[in-house]
Amino acid sequence: MSSKVQVVEKYLAALDADNIDGALAFATDDFIYLPEGHVKPAELGLGFSNDGLGRAHFKQLHAKLKESYHGFNTTLDTIKEEGDKVYVTGKTSVNAAVPAHEGKAAHTASAVVPFSAEYTFTGEKISHVKATQHAA
Repeated sequence: MSSKVQVVEKYLAALDADNIDGALAFATDDFIYLPEGHVKPAELGLGFSNDGLGRAHFKQLHAKLKESYHGFNTTLDTIKEEGDKVYVTGKTSVNAAVPAHEGKAAHTASAVVPFSAEYTFTGEKISHVKATQHAA
């Protein structure tokens, strides 16, 4: 297994463990995260642009996600390295706390989100992530 593949696996494991700083330890200082095919960053109302998120905004996005979601678990179906890129497909399972409403008790709902992602490297660090959520 290549070192780039190992970096991607460690990066995803840190995200699952809610260790954003640990994940960003595998990223360059000018790291950019670009979500595609789902909610665009600008739609979150946090002052994000749709041109991608730098390190600080990436941390804010994950903090916002953690307000509603927990128990992230990512499994990879495929992982392939080509030059300075690593391509993956997989699924992230997540739980969401659903508050009591309309006579229903509060409960936890689960979802599985299929995704694909392209990780671009500068040296041995991730410089750019283009991630796409797919319909379940």
